[in-house]
This record gives sequence, C-alpha cells and structure tokens, in this order.
Amino acid sequence: ARPQDLASAPAPGSPPRAAPDGGYGGELQLLEDHRSGSLVYSDITDTSRWTCTRGPQVGRRQFAADGHPALQFKEPHGMVHVQFEDMIAGPGRHLLWDAVYDMGGTESLKHAAKAQGGLRPRFELVCPPGNSPPHWYRLSVSEAPRPLGAGLP
Repeated sequence: ARPQDLASAPAPGSPPRAAPDGGYGGELQLLEDHRSGSLVYSDITDTSRWTCTRGPQVGRRQFAADGHPALQFKEPHGMVHVQFEDMIAGPGRHLLWDAVYDMGGTESLKHAAKAQGGLRPRFELVCPPGNSPPHWYRLSVSEAPRPLGAGLP
C-alpha cells in the first residue's frame, strides 16, 4: 500500500469514515442475526433494493421506489402488522416501516401489496450515517386486528 492510502484509513478501533462523495465507500451490508421459525424467507437483506447507495441525505428521508421487502411465512395469515426499526438511531429508535397488510389467508406478503394502514406505510431505505458504528435493526410481524366492519355481510 502507498503511504497516502494508509494515512487516509481510520485508526484501528475508530468508526469508519464516510466516502468523500457522502457514500459508504463500498457496499452497505445487511446481515441476518436471527429468524423466527415461522418466517421462511425475506429479501430484507437485499442491499440493492432496500438500502441507499450514496449514504444519507441531510434532512431528507429516502424511500423505496417500489414496494417493500417480501416476506414468506410457514403458515397462512390474514391481517398482519409489520414493523422495521433501527434500534440504535440516536437517543431513541427510528421507525423505518410500520404498516398493516391483509395477506388474504396466504403465506406470502408480496413486494407490491398495498398497506391498509400503519404509521409509516412506505418503506424507508436503510441509510445509517457513514461514520457510525454498526446499527441493529429489528423486523417484527404480528397479527393485526381486522378494521371495524371488515368481513361483515
């Protein structure tokens, strides 16, 4: 390595620096640490779809261009409540996705399924600051009550 390459590297143990263009200086990685036995598949770790490529934009949230991560379950579901949170974003958590879906008795939540409600129905891309330590995200899916009047004759 050339001396200037070594000088530009962060000191051991220090957080990584953001790339000069504001990006990550390489691909942002999402790793799955644990999965419930009821969730068969999810593409939420697909960084080409669910992360920003150039790093966070100051004062601007970035959303997925189309849809949200797909989820495949072992058993069929009706109404589900999906939440995806950055557990260490600043002094509190940061909610990136909070939506209610009607899966219609199927095992799959498709990318294009439309939210029936929720606090943040559009999926916000994963864009941690380039100079921060690794972030921890949690995806949770629970049964959601049917809206009043739904399913009545």
